[in-house]
Amino acid sequence: AKFSLDTFKNYNDASEAEKQKYKRLCVDSIKKRVDETASYILTDEGTLDFSFMYVPSEAIYYFIITDTDILEYAHKKRVFVVGPNTLYVYLKTVLIGFQALKIEKRVKTIYENLKGLEVEMEHMDKEYAILGSHLRSALSKYEEVRRKVEHIQYTLSHVDTIEYAKHESKG
Repeated sequence: AKFSLDTFKNYNDASEAEKQKYKRLCVDSIKKRVDETASYILTDEGTLDFSFMYVPSEAIYYFIITDTDILEYAHKKRVFVVGPNTLYVYLKTVLIGFQALKIEKRVKTIYENLKGLEVEMEHMDKEYAILGSHLRSALSKYEEVRRKVEHIQYTLSHVDTIEYAKHESKG
């Protein structure tokens, strides 16, 4: 932001009688800078919904943050006032926010993939149950046939005894 140091200097150097007049001029000048900074917020064009107004002087920055009217005015305009000692902190905060959004998008993708796997697992579970049912049927049929084979083997191995017993019972 472009700051007229003269306006602030005049306020600072003013006598007590003129202090209010120069303070008003200084506040108006700062509010114009807030308006100018707010004009760069163009969300329709893809900008963030806030802006930073860099104040190059710690003295002016301190003046702004201690004047609640200016600070409230800036916040209503979605303008964050930053000074030489706070600019880095604000930029770092925004960077961390962007990183969190990036992580959130990754988490959403991972979540969607897991939901897809859940659906696949449910389908696989149904197929597994069907396979189990078929295996149980096959085992049951196997046991049934095995018993028949054992019966036939028993009958064949004792054919002469069975024939002899039939013949004896007739006679």
